Amino acid sequence: MRICLAVVALTIVSAQTTYQNPIVSGNHPDPGAIYVAGTFYLATTNFPFEFFSSSDLSQWTKTGSVFEAQPAWAASDFWAPEIHEVQGGFVVYYTARDHNGSLCIGAATSTAVT
Repeated sequence: MRICLAVVALTIVSAQTTYQNPIVSGNHPDPGAIYVAGTFYLATTNFPFEFFSSSDLSQWTKTGSVFEAQPAWAASDFWAPEIHEVQGGFVVYYTARDHNGSLCIGAATSTAVT
């Protein structure tokens, strides 16, 4: 799925767009990305799953985060957010460790991407 997104993104962006790695500096592994209404969005692994946006895949701006507070069921080890558009809203699926130590899949929903 990520490979398809990269191919689509490269065909949408002008051939004249250039970038320099890292495109988002700092500790932001395992990005999940989505393209919505002319804007690309990334959610990255580092609780509270910070969101970044870009219109050109080159310049990225922090636009918010998935969570304002830690979900009650989750204890630690949040990672790998994936953003999906579902029935007119958005769902971020992610992994976290519960209070018993089990790795679980959680879902956060919103009517807006950020």
